[in-house]
Amino acid sequence: MPVETLRDGVLGGLHVVDTGAPSAVVARCAALGAQVHPLDPGAGELAMAEVAAALPGAVAVVAGVDLQVEPGEALARAWEAVRAVVAGHLIPSRFGRVVLIAPAPGAHAQALEIRAALDNLARTTGVEWARHGIRVVAVLPGDATPPDVLAELVAYVISPAGDYISGTSIELDALA
Repeated sequence: MPVETLRDGVLGGLHVVDTGAPSAVVARCAALGAQVHPLDPGAGELAMAEVAAALPGAVAVVAGVDLQVEPGEALARAWEAVRAVVAGHLIPSRFGRVVLIAPAPGAHAQALEIRAALDNLARTTGVEWARHGIRVVAVLPGDATPPDVLAELVAYVISPAGDYISGTSIELDALA
């Protein structure tokens, strides 16, 4: 049975920039009314900045880490995509949400290091960007976290219900 805690349409009017989020997360955000805009983290900084500047209204960035490339490069790509949207749209609009989705601990040999890096990034940028009205959260799924649980949590964090959550990580390791 899928986990559904949010009402239909709760993300209406929100534009979600997808920079490698799991497909279940993207589908749930769209089902709740968000308009999803894919952004290739490997597109180059100028191309990403142009996409970010053209976005209308309220924006949330949902970033995943591509485990098909070397972990350092994957983290750099995710950071560049997030930074491009934050600088190109979120800071000027003085509003936004960023969700950094880490891999499960068993997904990669260096998954624990990637998780720690995203946790640190959420804590640091959560403080730095708070003055611009930007909330940042890292989501750390467990090896047994169902995709629908991850998707519902991300949707909750970017919804108005999650307005009080920022500068932290949410671990889902205990959920199975």
